[in-house]
Amino acid sequence: MLLAIALPVLATGVWGIWMAPTSRRRLADPARLSAQCALFVITGALVAAAGHGLWGAIFAPVAIAVFATSRITGGVTGGPKAE
Repeated sequence: MLLAIALPVLATGVWGIWMAPTSRRRLADPARLSAQCALFVITGALVAAAGHGLWGAIFAPVAIAVFATSRITGGVTGGPKAE
């Protein structure tokens, strides 16, 4: 039960400090994309380990594809801004 609370809080803290668009300590690309991919792979693995293998296997690649695509298209996660 403690992990069910602690792990999301930890992930939120990591995201807020190093990956959030308004963070003062935001990682630069490609380190940020690598950290995001690692976070989502870990999340997918934990979901799978909790007995939801299909959802875990789907979550990580879809999340990674969304973030990678947003970098290419200049989406809301910090890519180049359209003028």
